[in-house]
Amino acid sequence: MQKPMKWSDIFFQSPSELGKNARRAETIAQEHANVILPYISRPCMLDAIEPKALCYLVDHDNAVKYYEPLRKSKVFLIVQGGVAMPIPSLPMSLVSCDAQVTFIVLSNMFYAERPPARIEKGIDCQIDSTAVVGAPGMNRLYRGTRFYDMKQVGGVRIGMNVKVGALSVITRGTLHDTVIGDYAWIGHLCNVGHNVRIGPHTLLTASVNVGGGARIGHGCFIGMGATINNKVRIPDQVLIGANAVVTKSIEREGAIYAGNPARYVRDWNGDWSTNALKAAAAADVPSVPRYGIRDRLCEAVRRRLFPQESGIAY
Repeated sequence: MQKPMKWSDIFFQSPSELGKNARRAETIAQEHANVILPYISRPCMLDAIEPKALCYLVDHDNAVKYYEPLRKSKVFLIVQGGVAMPIPSLPMSLVSCDAQVTFIVLSNMFYAERPPARIEKGIDCQIDSTAVVGAPGMNRLYRGTRFYDMKQVGGVRIGMNVKVGALSVITRGTLHDTVIGDYAWIGHLCNVGHNVRIGPHTLLTASVNVGGGARIGHGCFIGMGATINNKVRIPDQVLIGANAVVTKSIEREGAIYAGNPARYVRDWNGDWSTNALKAAAAADVPSVPRYGIRDRLCEAVRRRLFPQESGIAY
């Protein structure tokens, strides 16, 4: 019995084989475009499935994980050849030798013209004049000797009372929006990739690099020069030390992670003051509930001053 294909298996192919499969996948997209494009509502990613959307699947584990949402949403699915689908398989699907290339070609055909970046800002935002919000990201797929560029049609949604420092860049989303939660603070020289979601009351200090598709929870503190890799998940009230490199998702809330790669150090109570951070570095600190005094106070002031403003939903 053949082993189900993993996403990483694609990278073990030779450049010539990658290029040949990419050209075949491009031809598959062009041949089926007249049938697929009128049916779908829009291209979509697996973590934000919409009814009758166009999605792609290159991994057996994701086939199992997202099978029920895909079936209920009646999506049109492009499946990587060699991926073992759950039984029964989805009725609306197309098998391709390179599902990502087929998806990109169809998505670019669906969005014949790239719309301008849609930027939504909440009240009392302070964005430095040198910061760039809505910049296009480097969303390119390399296959053999060619790059496949995917048109970015998402926007940027910024909540209320958000601060963005000098020379920072917030990239527009690819198919969905990049979201910055209420009362978040992005320091100087930071880079926020496409489709990133940053929770409310989270602080990014100077020179933080957040890869595309990453998720940062509520009330986090990201130290100077830290790097968060693509699609990494960070839960609520996590402190990332200076120059740390977060290579994989974090499960523990209310904790300190530091080093390269980032590892668990000890618990953290979510206090950002200088004395508290020094104390957290020297001794264990008991964790506290997610919504502390600071959060409740900010929420009470917001509701009192702006009763009709609900802010950005995270």
